[in-house]
Amino acid sequence: MALALCRLQIRQQRLYQCRLAQLCRISTFDLRKKRQSSEKLGLFNRMLGVCSAAGDFYGAERILQRVVKTSLEPDLLTFALVVAASAEARDVVRAELWLRRLSLSIYADAAGHPEVISSLMDAGATELARVAGQHGQQGQHAPQSGTADSTNNGNSTGEQTTDTRFSSLLHTLRKQWHLNDDDMAGFWRLWEEVLQEHRLHGLVPSRGTLHAMLQVLARCNRQEEIRVVLKDMASFGVHANSMTFGVLIDGASQRKDVRQAEAFFQQARQHLLEPTLPMLNSLLKGCAAAADLASAQKWFERIYSEGLAPNTLSFNSLLGACGTAGDDRQAESVLQDMVKAELRPDGYSYLAMIKANGHRSAKEAERWLSTAISARVTVDTGMFNAVIRAYVVHADPWEVKRVYSDMQRRDVTANAATFLSVAHAHAMEGEVSKTEDFIYAIREAGYRLGRDEYSCLLKAYSWKPNYRSHRAERLFREMISENIAPHGPMLRYLRLAMGEEPAQALIQELQVVDPEASSQEAPPAL
Repeated sequence: MALALCRLQIRQQRLYQCRLAQLCRISTFDLRKKRQSSEKLGLFNRMLGVCSAAGDFYGAERILQRVVKTSLEPDLLTFALVVAASAEARDVVRAELWLRRLSLSIYADAAGHPEVISSLMDAGATELARVAGQHGQQGQHAPQSGTADSTNNGNSTGEQTTDTRFSSLLHTLRKQWHLNDDDMAGFWRLWEEVLQEHRLHGLVPSRGTLHAMLQVLARCNRQEEIRVVLKDMASFGVHANSMTFGVLIDGASQRKDVRQAEAFFQQARQHLLEPTLPMLNSLLKGCAAAADLASAQKWFERIYSEGLAPNTLSFNSLLGACGTAGDDRQAESVLQDMVKAELRPDGYSYLAMIKANGHRSAKEAERWLSTAISARVTVDTGMFNAVIRAYVVHADPWEVKRVYSDMQRRDVTANAATFLSVAHAHAMEGEVSKTEDFIYAIREAGYRLGRDEYSCLLKAYSWKPNYRSHRAERLFREMISENIAPHGPMLRYLRLAMGEEPAQALIQELQVVDPEASSQEAPPAL
């Protein structure tokens, strides 16, 4: 009897161990399945991020279809990146359609994602961005039943809300170049709330948040606020390092302020910080944007004097300065040095070569495009735009149309700059309808018309004065209502399109100042 009872206990213990092992295997399988699904979705989201940055909404939508076909459940970021891809491509209508679809689904909160808001702001769809932001705020403040966070104390919830609002605002302002006093006041109040809550809970702001704040201020040239933030960093025990000053230099370089970027570099040296390659590369980038070739060469030589080795970004920044300045000989010399340093030229390298040669000869610019294709470099919209623009500058409309046809044949996506250059080519030959078509394409891409677009249309209308005079008048009135001041050639096109007397009457009616007439009437300088 005792032996039978012992055997029964052993059997029950083994059965319990088998069931426990089976339960462990089941839970591990489910956990692994969730983890793999999360990793796959993260991979798809990274691919969507690339498409969003490139404005490739077709690619983003194809990736979304793949997500659904692989039985993965998309998250808010997935749909936000799809909407952002349409906005980055300046297809505001498509972005609005996606937002309407999402508003009717369980993913409605994706409308308030920072990627969506910032992309819509960049596309000029301010009103749509405001509506999407309000919807996102409503989603954030809506109570969530059945979650543990809804029963927590108000401090942690408030802290998360403030940090989230501030992070979203930083993301939205990442491409801003100017902040007026009202915007700056609201931005600064939110920053002080973040600091106050961190001090209250004994927390330290992350260095990434501090650097993002400094970059926005440097790009908007807010020197006094930068000094205050640096003091706030020190009060939290976070000392400025090379990366901190690199962020400041990069912000000043983005706004083409070479002097301020150099001043930040000198401040870093005063803090006994050694120059780093990212700092010097940011200085080079600012010199390239400002077409300051002499300063770019000086800072490029500084890399060697500091015992550092220039990388691809260093050479590309110097090539960019050569391209902006139109110095083709210096650009070829830099490219040879790049090859000698065993660095492979990439798409940006060839783009700089195209721009540098385009100032002198459009044929040379196209030759460098062919060289890039032969080198199996992925040609993009910027390369074709540089060649097309070179032919426009050299007044060769037939070549503009030929290169544009080649661009279409290679399935390279055209953007607003492409449409404007091709419209100029048609305007040179008086092809009014085709000029209007390409200007319309710019509108459809989500861009507002500027001085160049209005000048292009007036040039086309000037070829057919009797046929397009009423359109020239309507266009000129629209331009003045948009607070766009005309330059001398635009007024000449207007006179050719409408006739001397009607055009002069319209100019006087709208109280437009003729810059050429005012310069002639100005007294000579003593």
